[in-house]
Amino acid sequence: MLCRGPEPELRPAILVEPCTLTGNPVRGQCSSGSPGGVRQANPCEMAAFTYHVAMPVDPTSLAIRLHPDTVLREKAQPVESIDDEVRAVAARMLELMDEAEGIGLAAPQVGLPWRLFVTRDLTGHSPGVVWINPVLECIDSSTEIDEEGCLSLPGILVKVNRPIGIRIRGLNELGEEVVQETDEHLARVWQHEHDHLDGVLIIDRMSSMDRIRNRRAIRDLERG
Repeated sequence: MLCRGPEPELRPAILVEPCTLTGNPVRGQCSSGSPGGVRQANPCEMAAFTYHVAMPVDPTSLAIRLHPDTVLREKAQPVESIDDEVRAVAARMLELMDEAEGIGLAAPQVGLPWRLFVTRDLTGHSPGVVWINPVLECIDSSTEIDEEGCLSLPGILVKVNRPIGIRIRGLNELGEEVVQETDEHLARVWQHEHDHLDGVLIIDRMSSMDRIRNRRAIRDLERG
């Protein structure tokens, strides 16, 4: 009989506003699990955020990338202008999400290091919702553990502890600023997709039991 020690505490995800292009201090927004410190963006970080090479994207060539594709680990860059190309990419992402029966999809998951993700419109009023350069803020630091899957990690389920109440601020596909907040399941979806923009996957948040349970599925993905 194999004895194991107590499971480590599942800590909530930390929500941090992305660096601004002005060099202003960046502060963690979630009081639960947040470092709460302030740091100044240094010139190297600024260069990483502002450097951009315009490359045309063929939306029809986009497909969902699977772990361990390296693009899933890149920190996405802000979208500098919202044009027809960005709108076409967002529309294709909505199609891919729908085909895969997902509830959200981030640009890094289709090979693009852009700060953009899409989610289903849970009201049913539209095919989906586009979030460009989104920023999350914790409005209820109470946390909840729930099981999450990921289109880039098929067959893998992980219990993730996240804050319940979230406010999101970003731009839609028309370049209009949109602010929403919720304490429903959509808050978890926003946090999951925002993690992708920072190169974070649900396997980074696994407990030791989740790691054991998903070991074979992760190994199969990594072996290709």
